[in-house]
Amino acid sequence: MILLAAALVALPASGLGAPYPHARIIAAPERKDCYVRYRLSTDDPIASVAAFYRAEAARAGVPLFHDSAAKFADYRLLVFIAQPKFLNVIVDRQEGHTKVSVSYKPGTASTCSAR
Repeated sequence: MILLAAALVALPASGLGAPYPHARIIAAPERKDCYVRYRLSTDDPIASVAAFYRAEAARAGVPLFHDSAAKFADYRLLVFIAQPKFLNVIVDRQEGHTKVSVSYKPGTASTCSAR
């Protein structure tokens, strides 16, 4: 629990990469080179989660590149890109819960790990 709480500090409170507000973190955020990835769970519908990330990306000036939209009943993939920024969101419904996997790069050098 302490690890999870400490990891939450690394996520932005708002803007590109911010966690969906009606969800709980189910996997601590991981930094991979210059991007961060984490997973969430919520009882909210897929459409609500997708709308949140579409709005956050738009506010950050990162346009939508791909949205699988209604191609699949219980799954949605959203990809936003404005180099060097990107946001990738996978949302799927499992056993009555909406699971969310988020990967993002805010485009600042401070998010890159040393090599």
